[in-house]
Amino acid sequence: MGIKVSRQAVKNVLVKSGLHDDPYTGKDSWDAFLKRHVETMWQCDYLTKPMWTSKGIIDMFIIVFIHIGTRRIWVSPSTANPNSKWVEQQARNFLMYSEDMGLEPELLMHDRDTKFTKEFDEIIKSTGCEIKKTPIMSPNLQAHVERWYKH
Repeated sequence: MGIKVSRQAVKNVLVKSGLHDDPYTGKDSWDAFLKRHVETMWQCDYLTKPMWTSKGIIDMFIIVFIHIGTRRIWVSPSTANPNSKWVEQQARNFLMYSEDMGLEPELLMHDRDTKFTKEFDEIIKSTGCEIKKTPIMSPNLQAHVERWYKH
């Protein structure tokens, strides 16, 4: 029909019909979720930084983990080739660090980057930790870790 409808118009119709639940209220809001899990929740993400080498500029990969409650950070050693063995080792290293700090994860959030392999998730899950993958194109759900390396 060639009619464009805004997101707000759709929201208004849903609210008037009683079909829309405001995501910022109630026990299942994002803020409430964070408060319930603040002591046992970690977020992680990949960070790439260009580095000059004798072969020119190459991208170096790092995995960053942040504990939501304390804002403690663990940063992996960097690599130019984040293969599955390296990623698995970083999962093990992170778990050793979190155990040493007494901040064992019960919930770990990461995005859907393909470098987070099935093996990475299995190593984390082996401790009883639950993995939550963020929806596609939703960096705000990873705001804590995203903000740390953007500044």
